[in-house]
Amino acid sequence: MKSKKIIYLVSGLLVLLVFYLVFFTKSGFKVVSFYPTLNNITTITPYIDINFNEPISESDLAISSPDSIVSRYIIESSDQIRVYLVYPLNSGQKYSLVLKKIVSFKGLVINNKTISFTPLYTDSSGIPNSQLKYLVSKQNESPAQIYGTTLVNLLPFFEAGFVFEVNYGMVNNSPTIIITSPSPSGVAAAKTWITNQGYSVSSLNIEIVNQQPL
Repeated sequence: MKSKKIIYLVSGLLVLLVFYLVFFTKSGFKVVSFYPTLNNITTITPYIDINFNEPISESDLAISSPDSIVSRYIIESSDQIRVYLVYPLNSGQKYSLVLKKIVSFKGLVINNKTISFTPLYTDSSGIPNSQLKYLVSKQNESPAQIYGTTLVNLLPFFEAGFVFEVNYGMVNNSPTIIITSPSPSGVAAAKTWITNQGYSVSSLNIEIVNQQPL
C-alpha cells in the first residue's frame, strides 16, 4: 500500500515537472539585454545588439522601424541579433524598433515587440570602442553606404524653376542631405519629395541652405 502511494506521489511530481517545463519553455523566450543599453544609445550609435535567452533561428526573422532607421540586421551569434541603424539620429527624438517576428530553435516566437529609445548627443568619445572602430571603418565609404539607403543614388535632384535642389555631402564630418531653396515652401516641397521616394525625413541628417536664384 505504501509503495503505491510512493508511486502515485512520484508520478504526480513527474506530471507537475513536465507541466512546469512545458509552460516555462513556451513562455520563457525573451529579450534579456541590449548593447548599448537603451538609455546609452547616442546619435551616432551605428548598431544595437539584442541578446536573447534562447538560440535564434533565421526562419521568418523580421525587424522593422516606423521611423525607417533600420539599415539591416543579422544574427551575430547564436543568441544575438545585431541591428544596424541609419545614423546619425536626432538628439532627443524618440525612436522605435519592432521585433516583428523572432523565432527560437525550439520554435518559440516573439511577435511585434516594440523597443523604444531616445538617443543622446555625444561625440566619438562617448561610444564603445568596438562601435568607434566600425564608424572609422565606414568613413571612406559613400554616403549611401553610411546611410544604408539608396536615396543618394537619386541625387542631385533639381525641381524645375529652382524651387529646390536636393543633394548630399559631408557637414561637420557627418553624411548630410542638403536642401537648397530660396523659400520655406521650397524646403517643404523638397522634404515632400524625399518622403515620396520612400524615406523618412526625421531619420536623415538634413542641412537647409537658403539660396536665392541667380
